[in-house]
Amino acid sequence: MHQAVPVAAPAIPAPRNPAERRAAKHKNKHPLRPRFVSILEACDYLNVSRAKFYADLLSRVKTVRVGRRNLIDLESLDALADELLAESLLTRG
Repeated sequence: MHQAVPVAAPAIPAPRNPAERRAAKHKNKHPLRPRFVSILEACDYLNVSRAKFYADLLSRVKTVRVGRRNLIDLESLDALADELLAESLLTRG
């Protein structure tokens, strides 16, 4: 009679750096929504270019400076997105 040969599961690579290890450790927990985001993340969030964000939108959100970084308050970014949507709806209809 032929015996089945056990098949090993593919090896999952171990996290290489401390940040990856922390992320892997907390992977199953509920993700936190950040309070502040970088300017590039804000641009991605609103789907606008960095130039457009600096020229037209930066003055309309709350910012905080942490060291050398300017961070955007996510709640004010959400409020700006709502304002932009309302402005868009007003100009169309």
